[in-house]
Amino acid sequence: MKSAIALIIAILMAVGTRAAEQAFQLSADRAIIYTQKLDLNGGETLLDILRIYPDLMQEGFDNMLDGYNLRINNGPVNGDTRLLCSKIPASAIAKIQICDNSAVAKGTVGMGRVIDITLVDSNGGFSGTSNLEAGSDKLIAHTFDTRITSGGTDIYAIAAYSYQDIDQSVRQRQNISAHMVNRFTPCDRLFTDITQQYNGTRMYPGDGINKTSFEKYMARLRYFHDFPNSSELLFGANCQYTDNPHTTILNDASETKGISSVFAFLLAEFTTPIIAGMSATVGWEYDFDYSRHKSPDATHKFDHSNNDLYAQVKYNRGMWRFCIGDRVSFYHYGSPNGSHCDTRNNIEASAIAAFSPSGQMQLAYHRKFLNPSFLVDEDLSNDEWLLIKQSLTATYIDEIKFAYTLTRSNMVVNVSSAYVFMQNADNFWQIGSSIYYKLGILNLTAGTNIYANEHSNKSFATFHLAPRLSLPYDIHAASSMVFTTSNTSLPHGEDVYCDLKIDKEIGSHWKVMAEWHDIFTSRYSAFTGGVQYSF
Repeated sequence: MKSAIALIIAILMAVGTRAAEQAFQLSADRAIIYTQKLDLNGGETLLDILRIYPDLMQEGFDNMLDGYNLRINNGPVNGDTRLLCSKIPASAIAKIQICDNSAVAKGTVGMGRVIDITLVDSNGGFSGTSNLEAGSDKLIAHTFDTRITSGGTDIYAIAAYSYQDIDQSVRQRQNISAHMVNRFTPCDRLFTDITQQYNGTRMYPGDGINKTSFEKYMARLRYFHDFPNSSELLFGANCQYTDNPHTTILNDASETKGISSVFAFLLAEFTTPIIAGMSATVGWEYDFDYSRHKSPDATHKFDHSNNDLYAQVKYNRGMWRFCIGDRVSFYHYGSPNGSHCDTRNNIEASAIAAFSPSGQMQLAYHRKFLNPSFLVDEDLSNDEWLLIKQSLTATYIDEIKFAYTLTRSNMVVNVSSAYVFMQNADNFWQIGSSIYYKLGILNLTAGTNIYANEHSNKSFATFHLAPRLSLPYDIHAASSMVFTTSNTSLPHGEDVYCDLKIDKEIGSHWKVMAEWHDIFTSRYSAFTGGVQYSF
């Protein structure tokens, strides 16, 4: 047994380049892709890079990023993330952080997951793209992004609008996100984020009209100060308002219900080195959410808050990287019928070994939870509230994770396995693997995800394939395919998904593109064409 382990370690140590040059790296609570270190053919987008991560290959056209919060320079982005990700060029991205267990460091509760994109440094000036798409089902969409850099100010803004008439419904989306960085001194930086989002749907079922809309406005400030000893101090504040009314019109009579809420948080965080190779982060965060649930009969008011203290310690020694962290959340939930308070912990412990210059292994433990207030965002009678209140304690999830990655400039192999203990539910295995390989004009990404329940027959697997060809005359052709086994299906109920996309660059500013998605689904199959102008 010992000789076998020694042989495995020797093989791992025999391959690769220096660890500092890896394009794909494991961290305690996330995976990091350094886009500029990948061997690319040019013309790749953010969407092409994200497919290197197994969990992000499972869905089709409009569901790839479900369950993830998209951020740029750690500022939130609203809107059609699929459309946005297919427009941001990989050449503009310095790194991508995919945070699956972000509760300690990112300030998201429980199962919240984050994709954080860091842009490359700008040399100044004015740049951006304008994209126009049109397609079947009366689809028209426009996105505009621009970056303005002057002196110590860097602004990145995105605006998008889409309209679609499909299946007796009209859908409209409008989104604006603006991110500004002000560098007052080499040690002082202010980050400002402003977002606006509107989604509206009108459905015509035959006997009336259903109108649903969603509006969200958010402003966030974060101030950083760097000290000479490499310490960093962060202060943050955020305010967000959402409104989600639903109106039904039948026989000239209307009925409106909906949810509106105000969310705010305050944050203070300090990171400092302790000894050589060791650093610590301590912080405090206060979140408050007040919501009103309006129905034709009554209006119910709810509030919940988290008062959090958190700490994280990192230690690097030789080929080893250790991390341990804990977020203690003092939770309160209140309503006219009563309130509930308890204390939760989000815990992380991770050990990463760079056995070879290009290979890394990780063993980690994470404890997270499902916030019970998420389960009661609806109109409640007194009896229903009393039943829910009895079980308002958070649902805990314990995860033991093993991961391995092997990286070269033209190849990334990623394997991740986790055993998940679900409180009052079936435990399950989750195994994901992917490989990215570049050979000449071909970029190939492939992988699989397997879910095996311990005490039920709900186990399933998905398989993924995404080739991309760089052809003569600046033409690029790409496809993504997803295959599922029994016990599961893709969002539109199909077992197989496939799309095909072709684009051509014209000069240094123009690009034209065409895409056919949901190829094997007659009901949802659709064609889109578009043009992009870069300036």
